[in-house]
Amino acid sequence: MGFGSNPLPAIRWNQIDLTGDKELLRMLADLPGKIQRKVLAKAMNAGASPIKAAIVRNAQAHRLTGLLAKSIIIKRKTYNRGSTFVLVIGPKSQRRAVRVTKKGAFRFIGKKKAGEMEAGGAKLRYINPAKYAHLLEGGHTGPRGSAPAYPFMRPAFEAHKRQAEGIITRYLWNGTIAEATKGKRKYRA
Repeated sequence: MGFGSNPLPAIRWNQIDLTGDKELLRMLADLPGKIQRKVLAKAMNAGASPIKAAIVRNAQAHRLTGLLAKSIIIKRKTYNRGSTFVLVIGPKSQRRAVRVTKKGAFRFIGKKKAGEMEAGGAKLRYINPAKYAHLLEGGHTGPRGSAPAYPFMRPAFEAHKRQAEGIITRYLWNGTIAEATKGKRKYRA
């Protein structure tokens, strides 16, 4: 997101464009860079929250272990020495040990217990949702056959894009006005 220009929050493969009120953009540009980043970060995090919640709900519908839904996070990536940042919503890369029960169900094992079991010669499976989320989202073909797509991220984004735009705009207005008036009160006293 460029500061002092049109705010352009981007979310993963798609983006939300906020081109709007020139007064809001002017007020935002008049704020110091550090305060601009603070206001924009709060607005973008708030706007991404309903999208994240919808992605988690959709991921729970394709439940095998439940780890995919639990691993969905919002991460802010910063570029150009902090002048540009992007929010990424997706699964966190975390590896969890599981054992398969006789009935075929997965049981999660803590790190300490997994270490003890492996030392004892037990074979464990490790699951990392970041390694298979894209295959679930888009489907795949391979040597073991093909699997259909079960999209859970794109429909959530498309369904909540307008809501996110409204939240971001509201947070930008409220945050910019609050910071601008806070600064004026300091200098008047």
